[in-house]
Amino acid sequence: MEERVKKIYERLQKREYRNLRRVEDVALSNDCKQISDLALRSARRLYELVAQEQAVLFEEDRIGMMRTITSVPPLLQEEEQKALYLGRFVFDSAQVGNISSDYEGILADGFLKKRALIYAQKEKYATDSKQFKELEAMNVCIDAILLLAEKYRAEAEKMGNTRLAEALKRVPMYAPNGYYEALVMMRMINFTLWLNANKTRLVGLTNTCIPIFSKTWSGDRSRGKKRLRLHKSFSSTSISTQTCIQAFNRGITDKVLSSAG
Repeated sequence: MEERVKKIYERLQKREYRNLRRVEDVALSNDCKQISDLALRSARRLYELVAQEQAVLFEEDRIGMMRTITSVPPLLQEEEQKALYLGRFVFDSAQVGNISSDYEGILADGFLKKRALIYAQKEKYATDSKQFKELEAMNVCIDAILLLAEKYRAEAEKMGNTRLAEALKRVPMYAPNGYYEALVMMRMINFTLWLNANKTRLVGLTNTCIPIFSKTWSGDRSRGKKRLRLHKSFSSTSISTQTCIQAFNRGITDKVLSSAG
């Protein structure tokens, strides 16, 4: 393991990333709290939380995305929550969990192409209030992830981390150009899902990133090792279960070995 990645692992094992988190709770605006449509309210909450997130990069980082917000404010008002829970059994504090997002579709197109599709659908459903609001919520979510990307691009540029800064000029707006940009974009998607109180697991990552890995694989073992180091950086910055990290490691390693013969 190279020294740079070793430092990342040691920081993760010591849980030093927790020192980045602010002590005080973050608050949502009254405008957000008063939105009646829950999809729109959730999207607005995401945008406001991203706006309050601080971009943090360590010298050896290649991917970043370390959270600084300790807890996510509840989406429902107290009265709404009481009405929802009345006569119902609430599982796992009613949190959204085990999401398997359409990572493949996002990585294939980038968010600006998805936004163009949303605009087209908004015209189609202009008279359908429910569908229109859901589409607008998607649009606000894209605003949030682009804001996060810009925060980290500016911080990377400030620190002289030109590789990450250049990557964030392309992703997540457009499809990643290579394995490294794919990992950066994956981490960003996973980060924003967590920030909106979705208890995600990194499901299907090998299916998502292996095609990109294979497309750029030349059979050069040294380049394969570089990709593995990138993956380790991703695993270190992604606060997920050890099981998922190990599964992703196995998938990538098997592909490297089989490709290298």
